[in-house]
Amino acid sequence: MFLGAGFSLKAGAPSCKSLTERILNDLEEDERQWYVNHPLDVLAKEYIDYNDGNRTKLIELLKPMFDFSIVDFSDHQSLAAIPHFRRIFTTNYDCLLEKAYGDSCIVVKRNEDVRNVNAARVTIFKIHGDFDYPDDLLITKDDYFDFYRSQRNELIWDVVKAEFATHPILFIGYSLEDDNIYTLIKRVKEQSNGVTNPIFLIAPGMTSQKRKRLERIGVQYYDAKAEVFFKDLFLELDKNIVHDAQRRRVSEDTFHIYCRHRNLDVELKSTSDKNCVENIRVLDDGKHTIKFRTSNELARKLLSDERAYNDILMYHGVPIPSLKITSDELQFFDYTVNGVLFSDKSDISNIFVAPVHEEISCQIKIPSQRFRENIKLIKYSSKGYEATFVLNTDSYLLKMSFDFQKSNNLNVNMQVDFKKKYTDNNQALHWMTLLQAIWRGEHVIFSRLYNGGSPFTLETPKNSLGETDFDKRIAYYENVNELEDLIGMPFSSYEEYTPDNYEKTMILLSYLKNGVYVKPMPKDTILSFEMIPNDERAQDLQVGCQKYCFGITSESSDELSFNGYSTKIPFQHELYRDSEVVERTLLPNGNIAMKIKFSAGSMYKWYSDNPGMDHQEGMETIHLSEDPIKK
Repeated sequence: MFLGAGFSLKAGAPSCKSLTERILNDLEEDERQWYVNHPLDVLAKEYIDYNDGNRTKLIELLKPMFDFSIVDFSDHQSLAAIPHFRRIFTTNYDCLLEKAYGDSCIVVKRNEDVRNVNAARVTIFKIHGDFDYPDDLLITKDDYFDFYRSQRNELIWDVVKAEFATHPILFIGYSLEDDNIYTLIKRVKEQSNGVTNPIFLIAPGMTSQKRKRLERIGVQYYDAKAEVFFKDLFLELDKNIVHDAQRRRVSEDTFHIYCRHRNLDVELKSTSDKNCVENIRVLDDGKHTIKFRTSNELARKLLSDERAYNDILMYHGVPIPSLKITSDELQFFDYTVNGVLFSDKSDISNIFVAPVHEEISCQIKIPSQRFRENIKLIKYSSKGYEATFVLNTDSYLLKMSFDFQKSNNLNVNMQVDFKKKYTDNNQALHWMTLLQAIWRGEHVIFSRLYNGGSPFTLETPKNSLGETDFDKRIAYYENVNELEDLIGMPFSSYEEYTPDNYEKTMILLSYLKNGVYVKPMPKDTILSFEMIPNDERAQDLQVGCQKYCFGITSESSDELSFNGYSTKIPFQHELYRDSEVVERTLLPNGNIAMKIKFSAGSMYKWYSDNPGMDHQEGMETIHLSEDPIKK
């Protein structure tokens, strides 16, 4: 990029015309008429000659004009916010660029400065110098002639030629009345045999004649002021910078510098073929904006009651009711943060529209249980009259919906969903205290839940919460703790309570403790089996004669697996009391079919390595026949 005097005029810098007038005003009135129409470079040379070759007097005359108060610095600040321009060449003597870039730039004014060029920082080449080094200042016709012949600051001239040969060039703040820049372009083209990259000029209101002159030297014209150009450029950068960074069309440094200009800290994750946006953090005030357009039918559904949404959006492990819209259902989509486009329709597969949701802090107290916990709840609302709070524990989700719509009464609905797996059995047992208290109608106090943070006391819910299996779950968690003590190590994972899993804990406890447990069963259960006719006991078992006690031993070669722990249990024993024969039938094969009814409503059950039905602790003494009926 090349910047001319016109770029600094809005900031209050002197123009070429004002410099010319300053020189003219310093001449004697009768001499002044001879130089009125001379351009600045010619007039400067004549002024030095007029003062007997004293160049210092010219410098002393013009230097105070560059000690000006800045009026509007916005164009320079806009440029400094665009990190794509890594090398900036200027013919201006002012120091506005240095002020805009601050410590993030390197300034090259003389040959000696070229060695300081660093690719990591923006470099400002002041090819005409400035008043810090008056002897190197390019201001007269002879100065420019020497520069183009590489007799002055030849290293800087070499960089200029290389820049034309390797990059497109953009000129701002120049007009075709500026013969020096016209000469610069012609000289570069001459020394490169006419081969250069595209050249562009930004300037307002050039006539068609001047535009044709630009075309003749291969310059493409853009009719705009600098501030308009920067405005359009920022819009394009906002629209494309993220995709360019993802596709590695710009460096990560350039991307991060631009994002910081937009008050964003964006984390990129690099893969083999592209970069991915991993995280977006707003550094100061800012906003996330989503704009999309869809069909009228879907729009009406979006504006309906959120409680009718049938899809799920996960937030901190909590399902939020939502409406899913696929990319095929979208006509337009933009997601921007502080104006920077991060996603459009091509980047997404689905969007989810959900009630406003947030994470809030809360304290739960149950005075009767000495229970007190500081926790986080997920809150979401529907239509302004219903608020839902979700407690996400390790073992369950408790959803509490408060309906404020019905007069002054607060209607509370409770729903608990237990998780398939959990990680901490002690915590699972601990949090059952809350569920039991709620379902029993005990005092449960929620602090900072709603209504400005005042405590809310939940007593007996307005609606019926129904029957629960909480006692069974507590017994299950207690069994798991006891099993870990017997095994001598914690389980590698924990599965939720089910009747089958509960039965597994009872089996393992029976086997490891060599103990018995009572298992409920339906009354009047019927057991069917066959007996061979020569078994004497087949004659003893008569229909309706008396009560019997039946013991059944089963052998198994399978392993029992529970929570990652496995063991082989050889024998299962079952003892049924208060049993009677209800049917006895002779079969065609000569065997006797027996049907036995059990009336006790429970049975004894235990597991062991021993096939014999020995008496177990906790089981009443019952005398069994010495010889079991074989399988």
